[in-house]
Amino acid sequence: MSPSIANRVNGDFATNDLFMEDPPGSGYWCHLGRIDDTLVMENGEKTNPTPMEQAIRASPVVKHCIVIGQNRPCTSVLVELKDDGVYQQQDVKELVHAAVANANKDAPNHSHILPHMVYILPSHQHLPVNAKGNVIRKETMKQFHDVIETMYDDFMQGTISSLDVAQLSDANIISNDYQQLESFLCTEIAGVLEKEVSFIAFNKDVSLFDLGLNSLLAIHLRNIISKALKVSIPSNFIYEHSSIRSLVHALGRKEPSTISSSDTTEQHYQETQALLEHYLACAKRDFQKCTAIQQQHHGHVVLLTGATGSLGSFMLCDLIQSSRVTKIYCSVRITHCGSNTKATAMNRIRQSFRDRMLDISLLDHVKVEALPTDFNATYFGWGKATYNQLRQEVTMVQACGWLVDFNHPITYFDKECIQGLYNLLKFAYHPIHPMYVHTISSISATAAMGVDHIPETISPQDPHVALAMGYAQSKYIVEHLFDYLMREKHFPCIVERMGQLSGDTIHGAWSKSENYPLMIIGGGEKLHMMPDLKDAVIDWLPVDYASSCIVDIMLKTSATYTPEDLVGRVFHIVNPNRVSWSHVLKAMHGCGMDFQIVELEEWIMTLQKHQTNPAYRLLSFYQHVLLQGEKDAQKQWQKQIWETKHTAGLTEMLNRAPVVDTRLMSKYYTFWKNQP
Repeated sequence: MSPSIANRVNGDFATNDLFMEDPPGSGYWCHLGRIDDTLVMENGEKTNPTPMEQAIRASPVVKHCIVIGQNRPCTSVLVELKDDGVYQQQDVKELVHAAVANANKDAPNHSHILPHMVYILPSHQHLPVNAKGNVIRKETMKQFHDVIETMYDDFMQGTISSLDVAQLSDANIISNDYQQLESFLCTEIAGVLEKEVSFIAFNKDVSLFDLGLNSLLAIHLRNIISKALKVSIPSNFIYEHSSIRSLVHALGRKEPSTISSSDTTEQHYQETQALLEHYLACAKRDFQKCTAIQQQHHGHVVLLTGATGSLGSFMLCDLIQSSRVTKIYCSVRITHCGSNTKATAMNRIRQSFRDRMLDISLLDHVKVEALPTDFNATYFGWGKATYNQLRQEVTMVQACGWLVDFNHPITYFDKECIQGLYNLLKFAYHPIHPMYVHTISSISATAAMGVDHIPETISPQDPHVALAMGYAQSKYIVEHLFDYLMREKHFPCIVERMGQLSGDTIHGAWSKSENYPLMIIGGGEKLHMMPDLKDAVIDWLPVDYASSCIVDIMLKTSATYTPEDLVGRVFHIVNPNRVSWSHVLKAMHGCGMDFQIVELEEWIMTLQKHQTNPAYRLLSFYQHVLLQGEKDAQKQWQKQIWETKHTAGLTEMLNRAPVVDTRLMSKYYTFWKNQP
């Protein structure tokens, strides 16, 4: 190839083709398609439309089709029919939907096309194609913009087809007839999850999320129930009542106008305290008091969870470069589809490094090993020999991995996170020389304490000190469990209570799917409107600084601190160099964003009307925390200061952290704009 057509600075030529090593480590590669054909969805998941389009075009009635999903909450498809007139209209629809169902079979769950997201073009409309007969994606998006926007708006708003309305109307569902309501729910949920009705009915006490429901299908199910019962249902209702039995009870005991999520808040607080008492009782039974603690300056072997996340990636990067660490085992959560080998686990870590522009060559270091892990499985899925080997070898654990979701209740976090962490604690425990165990908590676990300054100590044992959401309550439980183990069992379990992290200071890598990026992009760039958070205190900490501080704390506490020194202590990973919300808005303006500043309530009401806006996915969080009885707590939270004196005394990097100014915001904004 002639050097004159090289398109990279090093003289290489990028073909934009996508390959996958299959199987991993074999040296054999399978061509998947082209980079510009890959759809990056709103949540960051990637969809390859080519095999799906091929499957749909295999239908005898389909001439052309195009799968859509770039920056969307779900996939959809536009279908152009053949004009041979062989099939009746109803037969054509059934054949198209059968072809879509066939395409879904070999596609990952996040790529599945829902029935309501299939648009069959009228006979007079045609998809634009090139000379080879391939659909031109860019021209299609422009030509059918209104059709596509309407399809997504209708789905997010709950507008469903006339056929579905007729079917639901014929059902005449009576909400206080429990038997009829249960039968209706089983039938509809079976359809949504593509499972047998008998299977759903048999599992009516099981969380629907364990049966395959995801956030997208939850919206779909909520729309169906809302239409059938002729009632508006809160966006987080399916999360609050995630089993058939719970849904029947919640829907059957309420008049339509009284269906809300606010009456479950106190119940969740009670569940939180009951769970904490359960784990404290287990800890009292399962752990004896440690009689000797081994302080260690060098030669650490670290077990790190959450290495594929943002903070975990930066921590892994720092641990690799530390001369005081000789080995890092990275536990990578086992997936329920695809391969779960060490090679695929390492590939996931590599991809996380790429996404954050970290030095991938660091992962070639012999001190790094990836372990596919299920903390609820026997021996964590490692096998008995590896489990026992690591119990003797590992000196320190950093439990960084956690589900970040503001919709699920505390019971879901217990199953998904807390139970596994408790098993990890049992792995780390030895009556003599236990491992030092660290965990990343959240300021949301103390954000409702009702005081202006939050000390670097354990909070009162009252679940009401945490925000009224499962994520915050799960962190409250973990903090108090760790405090008990430190205080009563002399087991060195240390909490880093983390505030809002922002992107790093080098490349500005900050995921567009996180809370504030969604607000900034959805508000400042899409709505051209940002909320006035009044006197909110902004203590965002760049993730590279947070990582450096936490690794520093990990190494120093194990070298010089005993459990007696750390009883009741919590380390605050927040920026001590605080600015106002207006300072952040000014930085956004400095990046070229054009927006007006409005009252928070107005901003949320406007967002509610724009279902395709990126920030819409957090609407229930905004409504629940800000508008449904939590206003006073939120205003208090915005003004609260998490003290950092003792933390900064241990790690100097904290005081040197930069604030979010125009320079740093520009890096974030540039990073977001360059993402697919």
